[in-house]
Amino acid sequence: MRPSAALRATRDAANSQCSSQASTAATPTGAANTDATPPAPAGAAPGTPAGALAGGRIYFSTWDSERNNFVLYRVTAAPGAKPEALLTNVRQPRAAPGGTRLAVRNASGSEIGLATITATGETLRRVTTFAEDGIATWSPDGLEWVFASNREGDRRWRLYHAWAEGTEATEYIVFGRSPAWYPGKNIAYDGCDDEGNRCGLWQMTPDRGQRTPLTDVAGDTSPAWAPGGSRLAFMSSQRSGNWDIFVRNMGTGRISAVAASPGIEGLPTWSPDGAWIAFISNREGSWGLYITQPGAAPVRLLTLPGTLPDWMDEQITWGP
Repeated sequence: MRPSAALRATRDAANSQCSSQASTAATPTGAANTDATPPAPAGAAPGTPAGALAGGRIYFSTWDSERNNFVLYRVTAAPGAKPEALLTNVRQPRAAPGGTRLAVRNASGSEIGLATITATGETLRRVTTFAEDGIATWSPDGLEWVFASNREGDRRWRLYHAWAEGTEATEYIVFGRSPAWYPGKNIAYDGCDDEGNRCGLWQMTPDRGQRTPLTDVAGDTSPAWAPGGSRLAFMSSQRSGNWDIFVRNMGTGRISAVAASPGIEGLPTWSPDGAWIAFISNREGSWGLYITQPGAAPVRLLTLPGTLPDWMDEQITWGP
């Protein structure tokens, strides 16, 4: 082979095609491309870091060995942001509509149960008095809760109704756990049919008059509605062999993976605008808080302070 203009042109064309194919290679089914950089949101200026326009604050709790207790944090949803410690003795935060209040599980010996606090950490009121009560979700008007508890003697998980003001006794609804109340419509939860079969994710109307299955995989749990209700995020241990994040399109029923790795991805929650999903993961060897957009690689916001003695018993939430 001799150098020639035609040969150089062929070489350059081949190099260009190989580079193009490498940059657009598809991620294997069920796995996230953790090396790729997700695109900036629509409308972002050129060079804007991925995640910089996510906005809002994410709330989470971890165990602090120095304080010997749980600590509630909030952090701005942008890479490099520093978490702010708000309150001790509380965990499992869930933001109310509008984001000015949080439902939390109180871990204090004298105030066990569920409580309402402000988004800045001031205690407002105690709502329930059982140590087993947790994972509360707000009604669209911010007046009611549905929460999970195994307070009964058989230790089975049940869903209960409560008033967020704590003015009336709680009321049993159905066997299940991990409730999520979609604004204006149904309550999704992890449960089974009346005979204890067909376990997976279910939904029921607020008046409890109708229950219908959403998935048929028993490992599906921790549902989270996107604003508008068109999508439902959840985590599952049985779809890919380890804990990953999936999204169900409520219109088509199609389920797709949005965050997957050989590590653990869990506890999904949506941004207030429905463009992002936040979750925790140990995919890089330590527990971190991540955000992602469906179809893009996750962005690590921070390494979680403290530890997670039982990560599945936690909850994160994203407020304005």
